Amino acid sequence: MKIEVKEVTNKKIMKLFVKYPDVLYKHDQYYVPTFKADDYDLFNPKKNPYLKSCDTVGLIVLKDGIVYGRVFGIIQPLDILEGREKRCRFFYLDTNNDIETFSALFDYLKSWALKRGCKNLVGPLGFNDTDREGMLIEGFDTRGTFVSLYNYPYYLDLMEKYGFKKDVDWFQYKLFFTDKVFLDKLDTIAKWILKKGDFRVLEFKNSKEVVKQYGYQLFELINKTYSKLYGVVEIEKEIIDILLKKFSQIVSKELIVLVVDKENELAGFALCFPHISPWLQKSKGRLFPFGFLGLLHNLKHYDIVDLGLIGVVDKYKNLGLNALMMSYLGIGFKRHNIKHLETNLMLENNENILSQMGHLPRVNHKKNRSYILPIE
Repeated sequence: MKIEVKEVTNKKIMKLFVKYPDVLYKHDQYYVPTFKADDYDLFNPKKNPYLKSCDTVGLIVLKDGIVYGRVFGIIQPLDILEGREKRCRFFYLDTNNDIETFSALFDYLKSWALKRGCKNLVGPLGFNDTDREGMLIEGFDTRGTFVSLYNYPYYLDLMEKYGFKKDVDWFQYKLFFTDKVFLDKLDTIAKWILKKGDFRVLEFKNSKEVVKQYGYQLFELINKTYSKLYGVVEIEKEIIDILLKKFSQIVSKELIVLVVDKENELAGFALCFPHISPWLQKSKGRLFPFGFLGLLHNLKHYDIVDLGLIGVVDKYKNLGLNALMMSYLGIGFKRHNIKHLETNLMLENNENILSQMGHLPRVNHKKNRSYILPIE
């Protein structure tokens, strides 16, 4: 059977690239699509500023004219600037259970990366830490979130057969806001901090007001808080502008907590999202013509929350601001009768973030992995 790999160089191939997961996961109840508009923007220099600074390639593999897989390769120059060796990240990896076509796809990507001086392939990793990352290796019987990857179990065999090895793992948890003793302790700490008067929690009308007044401060703190974590590169202003626009569309004001100091400078933040996976599955990731109405409904009516990001300015760490923010988030959780919380990916060696969950009952129900393959 004829196997060929094609680069995404025109609209026809781009559509095959974008639509392939709809075919691959058509009958899977746990797969959560991406926003289709984001998938198309991936190849648009006007919508994806990273195309100006990164060397990229989109690939599909065909067997007798039928798509069997896809992948997107990225050489992120910020990796080198931040002390990492030159490497090729890969994401948007989706594939049939076929080692022959899988090998053809990665043989092409490996050759492409070698010509550009890369030392290894690593991923799934996107342009920055806000992209979906980490191949699912445990938890295939649980629906994904809109920020996490889902894939079939056979991906693991394909990766290992080709020679990929573990680079790092992430955990995902279900958290339950049910430990009354722990929650009462959070409330006590929160009241004590506010009474001292060194910090206050911001009040605002809606998420757009947050973006307008504190959006850049928020991402400045995100960059500082997460800079030393695996795979993270600084998020630049052009990208921040795009992300702030998206955040204002999918964040509920009840799920944002911003703490400022006496000078009204941002001291800490906690950012969560309504669990929009059911809407993404129903709309297949399409906002138009009718998907937008469903999204608006989902943003107001939800009983599961996806935990996003939390951070505190270095000089204010260990002063109880995490407890203050969790206490305020709990107010919104109670109002919506939240069943449980879904964490984002937590690095296996990030003891700090794992300890912040305190004594909340939790279940480690998913595990993701970033793989690495030397190619010199």
